[in-house]
Amino acid sequence: MANNIIEEEEATLRTTIPTLEDEIKATGMMTEEIQTWNNWEQYATTTKLVSRTQLDALAQQYKNGQKNWQNVFYFASSILYSGYVVYRAYQARSRAYAARTNYYSSGASGTKGDAFRHIYASMHLRRYVGSWVVQLVGWANEVRNPNQCHDREMDFHNNRVGYSTKYSTFRNGTSRHDYGRWGRRVRDFVNNSGANGTLQSGWNWSATNPLNCTIVDNDVANTSNNRYIYYIQ
Repeated sequence: MANNIIEEEEATLRTTIPTLEDEIKATGMMTEEIQTWNNWEQYATTTKLVSRTQLDALAQQYKNGQKNWQNVFYFASSILYSGYVVYRAYQARSRAYAARTNYYSSGASGTKGDAFRHIYASMHLRRYVGSWVVQLVGWANEVRNPNQCHDREMDFHNNRVGYSTKYSTFRNGTSRHDYGRWGRRVRDFVNNSGANGTLQSGWNWSATNPLNCTIVDNDVANTSNNRYIYYIQ
């Protein structure tokens, strides 16, 4: 029954674009998020596809030294909906980075902090746009910003933990917009690595190795989707 309620909520949100006032009340938006919403508002209500030029101009403001996220935003908006998905992708990413910074001293590739960020961002994004959209956004990120095999497959796996296998666990019993509690639940899940994590090790998971993708793929395929992956202790 709980899962049915969750799915009904998501189905409703995918067909409704809320107002800024609704968002402030529903999600406890921070000041910088309100400013971002206002910047993107013209795209959140349009029925036309957002152009690459428009997105590049706006997304450039929010890179913060990270990967070239405007490519992901462009992919999500042009194929799927409108600026609403674009805004949600930004919001999920922003909140995941902020929470990771609070909870972990490092978010480098392969660390628990990195795993937390992917799980939480995917879980958060599914809440607002649905699981299949999250898959496409994650795929677009890897295509536009390719990683080595070990990082790419770790990211895909941990995204799946967030938007699929552990999503209901993180959501269960919370209010519809309690992103703070979701983040704490993901943190507790990641910190209990003995029960929930799989430490990948050996030459094939070394950052200095050119890597045998077949072996990495096999390692991931043999890791339960109920467990997250990391390779730096």
